Amino acid sequence: MKYPFVLYSCFLLVFGVAGDIFGQSAEPEDSSSTPDCPRELTWQIGDIDPRFEIDTSTLKTIMQAAGSLWSGAVGAPLVAYSDSGAVTLNLIYGKSQEFTDNEQLLSWRINKMKVKHLALEQKYEASFNDHRKRLTQHNQFLGLHAKKVNEYNWILIRRGDENIVEEEEKERVNALKKEIKQLQLKLNQQKDDLNKLAKDLKRFSTRVDEVTDQVNKLIFSYKDRFSTAQTFYQGVYIADLNNRKINIYAFENLDRLKLVLAHEIGHALGLGHTDEPKSIMHYKMGKQNVRNLTLTEQDVRAIERECLD
Repeated sequence: MKYPFVLYSCFLLVFGVAGDIFGQSAEPEDSSSTPDCPRELTWQIGDIDPRFEIDTSTLKTIMQAAGSLWSGAVGAPLVAYSDSGAVTLNLIYGKSQEFTDNEQLLSWRINKMKVKHLALEQKYEASFNDHRKRLTQHNQFLGLHAKKVNEYNWILIRRGDENIVEEEEKERVNALKKEIKQLQLKLNQQKDDLNKLAKDLKRFSTRVDEVTDQVNKLIFSYKDRFSTAQTFYQGVYIADLNNRKINIYAFENLDRLKLVLAHEIGHALGLGHTDEPKSIMHYKMGKQNVRNLTLTEQDVRAIERECLD
């Protein structure tokens, strides 16, 4: 019998804080030996839950990229799409993906609120600096105003005490009166501007505090809902007498989908699990380089033993 009655191989994901904490958990053992490596593993698209929001073209591209990792290791095509492929690929939306989506949505809300909080802090800081600059200018004008007033008063005192009436001093007194009046107008305007800026500062400060509370509440909610590790199977390969299929239950992004598909393709090609955490065929996701996914030496040796020996 080429295929056992039941072959059940899973890729385990343990969710924790931020969805990237992975812990130890047992996985169901295969009930019998794995199948021989076929010359070419054909696959087709089965049921795709629309809540995954992935189109068939994108799914085919990712599946082909995942299959190419194994093909490249043996220098021969191993995985190919066919409308009547032997293995059916299904994307089944379950509790694991719902958990992932909820975690990502709340994480997105937190990040959005943090951006808003940062923008408000920047506005507050800009207003604070503007207020400080204008206050410095206001104090400088106050000093100049006081100096002109003192000079004006001194001339009047001298004229009163010494009974000196000179044309030159009259002109200076008139000029000082004009300058003092202009400075007073400027000081009044500065005072109004400073009062307005002070109100803006208070408003920004209050708003920053409000958004800070909102961010903290979201973070508290996030920790309350997602800090406890939860174990889910992201994918599973199942084979029986009449049916072979790869079921995908959860993925955070397309890079991680590629990893899960590569893992389940490995099972479909007859590979078991490895003990190398960075290996594609390790039973847990966590240590693999999903952004630059490659086979480890253990993965390569495993596919070579299965398909070349």
